[in-house]
Amino acid sequence: MPDKAEVAVELAEKWQADMATETAVYRYQLHQAGLLRSLMAEIGQRAGVNGLYWQNGVCVYEQSTRSHALIEQESVGSWQSVIRISTQGGQAGELLARLKEMLKRENNRWGLEPVIEQEPPPQYFGTLVTLAVDNIEQKTFLTEPTLIAVAPSLAFAQPPQSKFKYCLSYAWGDDSEAGKARELIVEQLCQQAEAKGIHILRDKQDLKLGDRLSVFMKQIGQGERVFVILSDKYLKSANCMYELFEIWRNSRHDENEMLQRVRVFSTDCAKIFSPLERVQYAVHWKQQHQALKAEITEHGSEILGVEDFRKFKLMNEFARHIGDMLVLFADTIHAQKFTDFEQYGFDDELIEPLCPKVTDVQDMGITNRLSGF
Repeated sequence: MPDKAEVAVELAEKWQADMATETAVYRYQLHQAGLLRSLMAEIGQRAGVNGLYWQNGVCVYEQSTRSHALIEQESVGSWQSVIRISTQGGQAGELLARLKEMLKRENNRWGLEPVIEQEPPPQYFGTLVTLAVDNIEQKTFLTEPTLIAVAPSLAFAQPPQSKFKYCLSYAWGDDSEAGKARELIVEQLCQQAEAKGIHILRDKQDLKLGDRLSVFMKQIGQGERVFVILSDKYLKSANCMYELFEIWRNSRHDENEMLQRVRVFSTDCAKIFSPLERVQYAVHWKQQHQALKAEITEHGSEILGVEDFRKFKLMNEFARHIGDMLVLFADTIHAQKFTDFEQYGFDDELIEPLCPKVTDVQDMGITNRLSGF
């Protein structure tokens, strides 16, 4: 798992440091690293890709309470550690009570009795809470001092977005004719978006000095609407493929959800419309993986840093799954005009997925031609 510093940007988006929180803190006489991992595993089974995870913590959004939770473990001195559970927004107190119960079950399973360093008082006397009655959540007022009964399940999900997030994934920095054509497509798309009051997140425009490219690529993959400009260079670029796989991962590997999120241009140089063409990209990534594997075999895995070793493993994933995604893109109805693609990109009233084949860019305009299957 990454260090907390590596997910700092994403964490700042999910967790408001200046917002009021409900917090519980527990001290353990002996540091138990496995305790947090066990708790995170239980949360991860429910949250999946909707959670943000790092080595000593997790941040999630819980749907029924409309509240965020931050759970972290830190070492104290030579032997001890603390686990801190914080919640904010919505019914933060209720979510904290549920997470405390989850931790309590783990403590019992491990035979641990932590020292309570901080805990909010129990809710009582006319406090509106959610109780689980026959597995059905009901709102009720407590009439005497009592602890809140905890609902049996938690529904972790992506938090509701205050603003629809548009992103752009494409290969740039190419002075070839094909590269210039892609740039014109992108510029026209962004101009149309700006005319509608929509900002499209784009690396060339939004990345600043000091920003981390890996964090930005994750943001692209989390977009609710991602415009993908497919080209031969894109399909052979590790960074572009990482963005595409992040979109696929955040779509939970579901084809219908993927098609709801992406809008694809396929340029002439992207050969995706036959099995023989698609397999060439799988071959490319397999060859890249084997070339690096040969160096590792000869010199040992220690020649690669942690990040480069992760990229090495991703090459194998690219080879295995790129064909499935390209089939998905090829097996769609094609827009014959840029205006059709633009409408589908910004207007969700259309239903059928469109994947236009761009053939010419002349005089700042785009001419599309239907590609055969």
